[in-house]
Amino acid sequence: MQLTEWRQKYEALGVAVAAMTYDDVPVLEVFAAERNIGFPLLSDKGGKNVSALGILNDMYDEDHPGYGIGHPGVMYVDSGGVVRLKRAVPDYKERPSFEELHTALTALLGEQGDPPTEAAEPPAEKG
Repeated sequence: MQLTEWRQKYEALGVAVAAMTYDDVPVLEVFAAERNIGFPLLSDKGGKNVSALGILNDMYDEDHPGYGIGHPGVMYVDSGGVVRLKRAVPDYKERPSFEELHTALTALLGEQGDPPTEAAEPPAEKG
């Protein structure tokens, strides 16, 4: 996994690395153990978080097993829960490089006091 290779460079910037997927927790636990993943793998079964972040892949209906898949990408969420950097694209073949992301994070983190580039608001609770 490329992210494993880049993790130390991101952590040197003070950025904690995690990955999120629609898989169940037991599946993620096995995956992490088999591949010696050294960062958290988060389960977003049902796609609540990817929906709130605006990256839900809408090619699947809610009754489809693939529902909840997000567009592939990377986000930087600051300690206040604000999305400061988002690179998510519909085509998994066109992902931004980890080098590009490192450069963008370096620049963003060097801009002390600048407003967030994009804030994600969770959906309003119904009823």
